Amino acid sequence: MAVTSRENAPRSKRALWIPLLIWSIFAFALHFAAPLLNGVRILGFPLAYYLAAQGALIIFAMLGFWVALPWRGAPRANIAPLFVGMSTAGLWMSGAAPVALIGALYAYGYDGLAFALGLTGGFVLVGCVVAPAFARAQSASLEDFLAKRTGGIAAPYAATAMLLVCLTLLVSAEFEVVRRLVSPIFANTRFTDASGALGEAWVLVLPVIMATIIAVIQTRVTLSLQAVSYVAILCLVGGAAALMSLVAFDIAIPQLAYGHGLQDLAVLERSLILDGLSDPAVVQPFAKSNNSFSAENFAALSISLMLGAAVAPHLLTRISSSGPDPIARQASAWSLFFVVLLVITLPAIATLTKLDIYSSIARGMTMSSVPNWLEQSAYSTTPPLCAHECAEPGGRLHVQDVTIDPEAILPSVAAISRLPEALSWLLIGALAVAALLCAGSMIAVMAGALRFVLSAPETEGGEQPNRKSALVRAALTVPLAVIAGVVAGQLQADLITRIAWALSLAASGLFPMILLAAISPRANSIALAVGGLTGFAVALYYIVGTQNFPVQFLGLWHEVSNMPPWRLEAFEEVRQNCRDAVPGACAEAQTMARELANWWGIDTRAVGIIGAPIGFVVACLVSLPTQLLRRATV
Repeated sequence: MAVTSRENAPRSKRALWIPLLIWSIFAFALHFAAPLLNGVRILGFPLAYYLAAQGALIIFAMLGFWVALPWRGAPRANIAPLFVGMSTAGLWMSGAAPVALIGALYAYGYDGLAFALGLTGGFVLVGCVVAPAFARAQSASLEDFLAKRTGGIAAPYAATAMLLVCLTLLVSAEFEVVRRLVSPIFANTRFTDASGALGEAWVLVLPVIMATIIAVIQTRVTLSLQAVSYVAILCLVGGAAALMSLVAFDIAIPQLAYGHGLQDLAVLERSLILDGLSDPAVVQPFAKSNNSFSAENFAALSISLMLGAAVAPHLLTRISSSGPDPIARQASAWSLFFVVLLVITLPAIATLTKLDIYSSIARGMTMSSVPNWLEQSAYSTTPPLCAHECAEPGGRLHVQDVTIDPEAILPSVAAISRLPEALSWLLIGALAVAALLCAGSMIAVMAGALRFVLSAPETEGGEQPNRKSALVRAALTVPLAVIAGVVAGQLQADLITRIAWALSLAASGLFPMILLAAISPRANSIALAVGGLTGFAVALYYIVGTQNFPVQFLGLWHEVSNMPPWRLEAFEEVRQNCRDAVPGACAEAQTMARELANWWGIDTRAVGIIGAPIGFVVACLVSLPTQLLRRATV
């Protein structure tokens, strides 16, 4: 006899605490002990590195299926959960995300694994809490869920405003990836003037047009294309990683082989320092923890990204539209499985690429013996060699002389692994198509949210508005795509920072609203709107203040900065020189302030750790008087 969701509900609610506890341990708790755990090795990996790069991600995937197990007797869905999971993985991890993630893993080493944890761990929360709540409310969108749960319009309106900001940042990252992938095609063509500016404009216009078309004609074909693009990228990236590990260690399984690569890399790092080919003040050990982030920032970053991913509007729309609660849990589990399948391959490529470069330097690499893929990479925004001045002009290259753009690694991975040029172009094409599909899907979600609030009924209950014509949908889609294109061209931030900012803002504003609406029957629309907007505003103020107005921000909040007093005193001296119109002092003050401006040392990309609690507290405080007021007026 089939087991029904009603019979399983009590058991599943009690059982959810176990996977959530395990999730919290592997998501962030263990990584506070990283320096101690790295003293132990498993398969050549430092233990903390292995847990963050593979162990925790495998645990997350197992937890996803554990949560879905009670629903084995679930009814059949319109679209198989496995297919929905694959298309969701294509939506999440086949455009800008893998390009940005492998760049972070290459640039930050162990500390970059915080991004890998954050981009995967949120799916556990989706399967445990968010997807079931959406399915019970029979909602396929974030704004519809809040309207049905709260019976008001304040929360859907506030959520839509925050949704637009977060998804615009994510879409801008997709457009930036497409721009960088197709820019070499437009080089030295009639679209490009002497400075290259006209070509840059054209390569941003094209993805905007394509994404708009995809957003307007959203069909099941889009889901199929995203699944196909995910499979293509997984096969090409996995094949390149397997070839790299086979050449280096005679092992065709990169997830096992690059543990030996980490050992060899550690030996090379020490020998390069002894040979004077590496500056220890500039180049930090790759597998060592807390080089770029403190342990607190590592945990804050992974938590912020997880909370943001758990309420990412385009993911929730895709998963919740797959069917009722049992089907939604299964779709979430398969999504996490396919995401993990790709993510655990990326650290191997980052490690083996760095090992290849360091080995070439140790063998005496000069300007005339640079690997072809490094010298000819068309996807780097910075000169790969001696961007400022060579340590030995005309002689051997040092580690600090090779300034490869981390975000150029994935587009160049076929060339790095010496695969045929045709496969390299195939990977570039797959990444560009995937980015356009992701952008189009997110723009469609933004247009749907706008259409919902613009036609929301005046009465309570959050009824689904009538569908507009294709012309109205296009009228909403076009300006959203254009705005995202403008942001892509103007925002001075790398891909991983754009993604992290978007998810941290979602964690600060949307996560408190969604979680309280899911677990609290007393949640009311006004309280959720005020709480969510407050957390979102705090996070946005922190990002904008530290990035665009660092001098003013530091002057106001210097007491909570984690910088030592002597650095703050040095900043005050430079700031006074700026007031006295000393040449160059103002620019120096801006640079120093951007390093010093913070709240308790929290990275701007991890600001969700500040915004989310504020959103929760404010929503709870506002809910009490609004409930009393409502009762008094009844």
